Amino acid sequence: MKKLFYILLIVFPVVVGAQQNWVPFSPADYAWQNVGNAGFSANGVEYNSLAFNLSGQPYVAFEDLAYAGRASVMKFDGTNWVNVGNAGFSAGSVDFTSLAISPSGEPYVAYVDRNTSYKATVMYYDAPTRINETLQSKFVVYPNPAKDKITIKTSGAMQQGNLTIVNIKGQELITRQLTLTKTQLDVSSLPNGAYFVRLTNDKTVTTGKIIKD
Repeated sequence: MKKLFYILLIVFPVVVGAQQNWVPFSPADYAWQNVGNAGFSANGVEYNSLAFNLSGQPYVAFEDLAYAGRASVMKFDGTNWVNVGNAGFSAGSVDFTSLAISPSGEPYVAYVDRNTSYKATVMYYDAPTRINETLQSKFVVYPNPAKDKITIKTSGAMQQGNLTIVNIKGQELITRQLTLTKTQLDVSSLPNGAYFVRLTNDKTVTTGKIIKD
């Protein structure tokens, strides 16, 4: 009886595992990848702070040593990291930058302001980002996450333009010209992961984010 018990103890987990179709994973199955180019800032930086807008677009604020330690904010547009407004926009050098984005799309930066004897200062960037967020509300991607196909629904200024699917390295993987308010796109060939959906026309560039699983 004891012998039978030990045999069942060994065999039962193997049988259950086979029925569950367990797939082994290892750390080699996953990897960190660059978002755009590595080392995209003009010079050394300190006090990085990262935030995302409503569409999942990443922004980063930092003390910018290329501008004597003043504050800079950059965002990833699906291909490159670009400045939001002027680089080094603060009046003087800063410490401990903290970045947040409002529900209406404006980036806010708080920091220790050396120009005011190390007192607190908060600044925000106004119209261009807010306008872009308004356009974003007219650009919908579903389902998200997606498995095989996505549908891009546009309206207003984005009805006529170009659609590009970009990976986090900034590589353009799929391009399509938009002519209708609703466009279906096959993404089954894309590896699982995060991608940017970029819509461009002669007036603006709008970026969203999708997950392929």
